[in-house]
Amino acid sequence: RGRTTLFALGDGTVVAESAEDALASVKTNVHAGAILAACIHPDGRTLITGGDDGRICALNEEGGVKDIHNTSGKWVDHLIASLTSGVFVAGVGKQAIVFTSGKETHRFTY
Repeated sequence: RGRTTLFALGDGTVVAESAEDALASVKTNVHAGAILAACIHPDGRTLITGGDDGRICALNEEGGVKDIHNTSGKWVDHLIASLTSGVFVAGVGKQAIVFTSGKETHRFTY
């Protein structure tokens, strides 16, 4: 919405800074530990984050946080999304976990 810059921080929070109003920054607690990876969701409006708490979360435009997946404490250290295909992939340890429509569809070990 508008021109907003998102900063995923090492303390587990995301800060949204508005280009229109420098005083309107919003800080949202997302992870219990550090955010290790972040990318824009294929919907183009949601930020996906992965942390050292083992969670993959989605932060919507209104600041609401939704758990997408819990890796049982394994670090989520890579995230990538395709706006064209609607898929995003999380790197968790030695696995790549593929999500389509917000649900796990494939898991590859490398």
